[in-house]
Amino acid sequence: PTQKNQKPNIIIIQTDDLGWDDLGIHGNQIIETPNLDAFARKAIQFDHFYVNPCCAPTRASLLTGRNFLNTGVSHVHGGKDFLNLNETTIADILKANGYATGMWGKWHSGHAKGYFPHERGFDEAYRAQLYKHRNTRGDINGKPIVFDKWADEILIEMAINFIQKNELLEELKANIE
Repeated sequence: PTQKNQKPNIIIIQTDDLGWDDLGIHGNQIIETPNLDAFARKAIQFDHFYVNPCCAPTRASLLTGRNFLNTGVSHVHGGKDFLNLNETTIADILKANGYATGMWGKWHSGHAKGYFPHERGFDEAYRAQLYKHRNTRGDINGKPIVFDKWADEILIEMAINFIQKNELLEELKANIE
């Protein structure tokens, strides 16, 4: 395919409890974030995304492009973290447009049948156990799994494997056509 016809790769990194000005690229001279800074220099940056001080409402806005109050999510626990089932997610839209979609990490957008990430547009999803960073467990597309590693290692490995797997698929498709 010509360069003009290729779709861009889209990678969204959402960090928990990290402020805009916590990154070196945004002027922080205390916290060292060289890898995120390098990634950001080569990426498109969106600087008008406003968030709630809690993670689940922010995630709801990111997933839907809507104000969190319109999504059914208003807090992090007590049933207030369930993204309304009628909401269209960014994963739904990307998948409908031929993208492979993946999500690894903290979901916090509902934890019952119909609400899991693999039921909300993600082809592959690792929903990590909340607040457990070492010897963690979670589920991959609803199937329980336990790891004897740091959660960050698992998330990075899964994301890299997904990217490599899908690059290979695209390459195979191009060779077949």
